[in-house]
Amino acid sequence: MSNAAALSEEPALRVRALSWLWPSATAAFLLLIHVAPVVALVRGARAADWVAFGVGYAIASFGAVGGLHRYFAHASFRTSRPFQLVIAVAGCAVGGDPISFTARHRRHHRLADTGADVHGPHQGWFSCWFGTLLDYGMSEREMLHLAPDLAAWPELRWLHRWSFVPALGAAAV
Repeated sequence: MSNAAALSEEPALRVRALSWLWPSATAAFLLLIHVAPVVALVRGARAADWVAFGVGYAIASFGAVGGLHRYFAHASFRTSRPFQLVIAVAGCAVGGDPISFTARHRRHHRLADTGADVHGPHQGWFSCWFGTLLDYGMSEREMLHLAPDLAAWPELRWLHRWSFVPALGAAAV
């Protein structure tokens, strides 16, 4: 049995069954990370708070842009397997798991400049920037079809199933 077939049959994927939960949680998280610095400015923050924010922001930015987008979706560079896991966890903390993100992004490139591209500029600024993060319209089968290279890694399959765990860990810090 292939890794993709094993992944699609595992009951842990039923965690995603609540179709309203993940888009709502993602939207709330996006709102929180954009409102938190404003609240800190209004209420006041210590220097250590700003340092922690800056370090967290740098890690999150690299996880999303360097990890999910450039490394996983485009395979723009090569790295070791341990560092691949580090950037996958950092990506999960802010932008979703590598398999889902990569599948949605690869579909976006296949449909670019057509009306079927839900993340294109013709859909508006918000959809262009946040559409990939809020698009939960793909089936598991479609995701695995578009990202079979990532489904081959057991640790990425685990993060695909439990992508909220790194996000909860980041929120706890």
